[in-house]
Amino acid sequence: MTIVNCEGIELDTVLVKREDMPNEIFQEIYDLCGVETAVNLLNYMPANTIIVPARGMSKIVSKIIRELYDGSTASLRSIARRFKMPELKVRKILTESRVNVPVEGQCQFEFLNSNNNPQ
Repeated sequence: MTIVNCEGIELDTVLVKREDMPNEIFQEIYDLCGVETAVNLLNYMPANTIIVPARGMSKIVSKIIRELYDGSTASLRSIARRFKMPELKVRKILTESRVNVPVEGQCQFEFLNSNNNPQ
């Protein structure tokens, strides 16, 4: 139960039903986000246009990919499978984020101590 001050009236959101929403879009918002979000949008953002970007999750997905990537080709492949996207797309996201991505087929060698390198 949440009480919202709406046009000088204290409104208990429990009393607001889906059919009280002004249009189909707000009925969907009511279903997806709950009555409190729908009422707050109506109350605090009247006459505002809200556009939901078609690719609105891309920054979040890119952040998760960067966090999951450990620098290996195996990691790159695992991420591609997890997000059901081509490896090339994962490479592009990482490259755009200035992450060093190995070229396909390239081997990476890590030396524990640079003094062990042959002269």
